[in-house]
Amino acid sequence: MNATETEEVSQDPSVRGANMVDLVIGSPEWVHRRVDTLTLGTDGDTQRSISLDITLPKSLKVEASGKRVLLPLAFIRKGALRRVSTAGPNKHPFPILEKARNSEIAREMLLAMIPEEWVRGQESKVAAAVGLIVRHDGIKSGNPAKQLKRLLTSITKSREEDAEQVQTISDLARTLQTHFLLIGELDEMHLDTRCIIKISYEHELEFDDGWDYSTVFRYDLPDYGFAASEHVEVVVPSELTLRIVSLSEAGGEGSSPTNEDIPTTERARGHVALPPTDRFTEASVVVEVAPSKRGIFPFAAISVAVCTAVTGLALMERFEVLTIVDRSRDIPTTAVSLLLAGPALFLSWIARTPEHEIVAKLLNPLRLCLLMCAAVFLGLGAVAAFPLTREAWDVVWLLIYGGAFVSLGWFVAFRLALRRRLTKALDLLVRRVRSRKKSEGGMRR
Repeated sequence: MNATETEEVSQDPSVRGANMVDLVIGSPEWVHRRVDTLTLGTDGDTQRSISLDITLPKSLKVEASGKRVLLPLAFIRKGALRRVSTAGPNKHPFPILEKARNSEIAREMLLAMIPEEWVRGQESKVAAAVGLIVRHDGIKSGNPAKQLKRLLTSITKSREEDAEQVQTISDLARTLQTHFLLIGELDEMHLDTRCIIKISYEHELEFDDGWDYSTVFRYDLPDYGFAASEHVEVVVPSELTLRIVSLSEAGGEGSSPTNEDIPTTERARGHVALPPTDRFTEASVVVEVAPSKRGIFPFAAISVAVCTAVTGLALMERFEVLTIVDRSRDIPTTAVSLLLAGPALFLSWIARTPEHEIVAKLLNPLRLCLLMCAAVFLGLGAVAAFPLTREAWDVVWLLIYGGAFVSLGWFVAFRLALRRRLTKALDLLVRRVRSRKKSEGGMRR
């Protein structure tokens, strides 16, 4: 992770941990608005950008190096961060903590949340359990957060008055098990002042990679309750269009609030907003995208129509239903160059610059249609250019007819499929929420 090394501050770890807990748990009081933007770049990368509208109070400051204070920014899934950039209130980059200090503060936070009277005589067990959570890479099997909750429950003997505090500790532990808290350093001069903080990094995207005419991708917001007002934006390349953007809270007390953006016209940017019902709730963003009807789509439609028409005329000419060719002229004819120009034009739309893998997946059927059209025109050029034997003549014509039929059928199926896939993302979201609720057994998130 790109970070700036900072000097250690002479501050009691328990005090620093307690102050950071106050900042994180009380974040909706000072984080007014957060805009989480996911951008599918034209160069093939997926960039996640987070914009925070904050007013960090002096009463909650956690001293850092120099005249700076620690600022929790977001929970991010554990792993190497790539292409990280930050912008502070003055629009200049600001430092973020390196991995070692970040993990140490996470450990201090969890220990600070556990009352001293709970851990008397159990210090080593609690410290070991917290250490497993902080060191967990988010991938290995095991659930150290659940083990910590079980340990704290046994220590408190399941007293009702302690159950809520144990649950809060468990919520934060579960998040820190699979995510790390990205922490920056903000100049003290910005305390008690409303300002904008921005961070961005390369995001690994999960999406439905099966063969289809539209696709769904999703990502989770583990710190969905971090701000008082949560907004999500999704931006896709111009070759695609958004079918639906859905933000759904996972958890809550028996409910799953959802906000959807279903464009009535083609557009590449979607926006949803939903107020969190709980500080430690999670949310899922599900997006369905399809090829845009601009660009390659109309070109493919025209190409398939021309290919079908030319093949149909050739078929009628061959069986003398229609006579449009002067049979007294010898081959090859000047029509060969025109027929070969078609494949070159079609192939120019297939060889593209590097692009996002979702774009390549969704445009692949259209490009195969163009490739088939190119093959048809190449076949027509062959029968016009070469004096083929009767057997070769029949085979080439059979391939021409088959290619034209396949390209037409493929494009029609593609066009019809786009009309009936609008509920695909919603179906996936419903299944995901139901599965999560079933696995959690109704546990409050």
